[in-house]
Amino acid sequence: MSSWAPGQALNDWQLMLHGVYGDRNSERDQYKLFAHLVEVAGGFSKATRKGLPALAPNYLAKLFAWLCALATKLGYRDLETVVWQKYPHACPYCQSAVCNCPPADRPPLQHTAVRRLQSENRHLRPRALSGWQAMFRDVYGVPSSFLGQAGTAAPGTRLQLVAGSNRLHEELSELAEAMRLEHVFPIAVTSELADVFGWMMAVANVLPTRMACR
Repeated sequence: MSSWAPGQALNDWQLMLHGVYGDRNSERDQYKLFAHLVEVAGGFSKATRKGLPALAPNYLAKLFAWLCALATKLGYRDLETVVWQKYPHACPYCQSAVCNCPPADRPPLQHTAVRRLQSENRHLRPRALSGWQAMFRDVYGVPSSFLGQAGTAAPGTRLQLVAGSNRLHEELSELAEAMRLEHVFPIAVTSELADVFGWMMAVANVLPTRMACR
């Protein structure tokens, strides 16, 4: 393990964590790995709802670990590309580097425009995990507007973390549906994996200590 470093690339984190949570548990199929992901999300939710924000970073780290193992088990060994294909340093819906989506409803996803952004912004593509976290902060800001009431909820407050936990559970339910229908709509799996990762980064950006994922 001496070759691993805190500032390593996102794909290196995926390889390392799959080795711990995936390869060493060969009896676990993708559904068992997903069950562990949901279990840890439940722990995160319990900690935030009971007003124990100090426990949130540990649960968030485990969520990321199980997501890496699950993505690899599903056959997606390049998490960097999975995320970049949907979030090329811009919102995939309004195509803006600072999201301008309407608060009530998002416009339809424009795949052609997203592919263009992937090429145009390739020099901005992060590598380190902290870089991906910073990218989501650049695009969406510190999400006080939807993790609480804008201007009233300080980062890391119980209100923000509970709201973030709710959105994580929502994205996990959509990932479960995508896995169930993978044989019909395989592209949905990568989209939902990217969304779950994105919400993990959003929550990381409002943790009490503004914890950076290293």
